[in-house]
Amino acid sequence: MEKLKQQFQELIAKITEAFSRLSEREKTVALGIATVVTTLTVVGLSYSMIRAIDRTSKQIAVKSEQLRDILSMRDVYRRAQDQTSAFKMKLQQNDLRLVALVEDETKKLGIEMGSLQPNSDSEPGASGIKVQTVDFRVMKLSYDKLTALLRVMEEQVKPVRILRLKVTSRFDEKDLVDAEITVATYKVAS
Repeated sequence: MEKLKQQFQELIAKITEAFSRLSEREKTVALGIATVVTTLTVVGLSYSMIRAIDRTSKQIAVKSEQLRDILSMRDVYRRAQDQTSAFKMKLQQNDLRLVALVEDETKKLGIEMGSLQPNSDSEPGASGIKVQTVDFRVMKLSYDKLTALLRVMEEQVKPVRILRLKVTSRFDEKDLVDAEITVATYKVAS
């Protein structure tokens, strides 16, 4: 360390001695050059720092936007999870007898039922949900009664969906139709 300090002092002494041998005009030029070099060095370092700060602030802005996106996706995911668990709970509590529902609703609406075919529960899939279906045929319906029947079936508190609807017009009464309908309900396998 001492040796380095001594070399630095010798270098300063040589520069001072060389500077003192210069004429006034050469001294002015040398000081001007030193001032320009120092100014350019300061400007260059300042520009580099400003660019680094700007680049960092842009990266912070990008990361902040990504974080906001992640937080909003987290909220969407949590809402979807809540809806899924609520629906799963609804399926676990589903004790609906689909055949009885079809018979009751057609009687309430005064609809003549031709045939009623309950299908055996399907095997639960990978999600553990069983599907119970009923095929039935209704005859001599006006479009209003058909619409009312479909609405009543789908607006049940328990999960009931219409899987298939086949409507055929009647030849004897043009304003009435016959319909073949398949309805389903879903339950969690026990």
